[in-house]
Amino acid sequence: MSHRRNGKAPRTTDGAHLPRHYEGKGVLQALLQASGSELGAEAVAVRFGEVLARRGTPDEAIPSLWEGEPHFASPDLALRAYGNLFGLWDRLAAGLPAEPGAVASEGQMSERAPAPRPEPFGEGPLTEDFVEAAWRHLADLSPRETERLAHRYENTQPDLFEFVRLEGGEDAAVVDNADTLVFELWAMLELARPDPGRRALRSSEIEAAKKRSDAPEPALARYIDEALTEAELDDERPLTPAQSGRVGLIARAAARALAGLAGVSPAP
Repeated sequence: MSHRRNGKAPRTTDGAHLPRHYEGKGVLQALLQASGSELGAEAVAVRFGEVLARRGTPDEAIPSLWEGEPHFASPDLALRAYGNLFGLWDRLAAGLPAEPGAVASEGQMSERAPAPRPEPFGEGPLTEDFVEAAWRHLADLSPRETERLAHRYENTQPDLFEFVRLEGGEDAAVVDNADTLVFELWAMLELARPDPGRRALRSSEIEAAKKRSDAPEPALARYIDEALTEAELDDERPLTPAQSGRVGLIARAAARALAGLAGVSPAP
């Protein structure tokens, strides 16, 4: 089972959704080193200048900073690195000197603590804040903790686990993405409504949820939509629209069935 948003670099696209802020060469150098790049901040500025001179784009310049795929210890560090790179690009594109007046030192660069387990949710539909907190907690789990949680999901929800494989059929990309997404939805709802004695979903309940057309929990529905968008834009194995549609149907059916089992209020 693979897991999304695990600290890999986000797509650069145009950086529209990143905090484009350059914190200085000390911070950028530490971020680049932590991600596996052999270039320093000054070398990056030189490369950016060369690409700008030939009217290139950041999508040309930024991927060339690594040999192969960059690796970050957490999603926050990946976003911070890309925000710094786009911030530096913006400064150079505007004709400003690379370094701002105050340069941060490497000693200021430190990784944040893992996101804590969110408190169980109260009554009513889940909020986006809770879903975000739950995702951050899951993303920061160690590989061993993630594997242990995945085994618990497979063992306690065997019919749901099998449903994903039957619906995905022989398309490995659909099965892999649906498996990951349904696991995340299950884990979020377990965090929202912890209950050691919760029973397993029955196949008939999952099939009934599949036939319904009502939207899942609004915050979970948005999470599913974001996940599908990311999957379609993945650099290595992007989903086709048809594959994304199939994954979405599986995930929404699972969200409906799981929300009912966990006692989460249905969407209005």
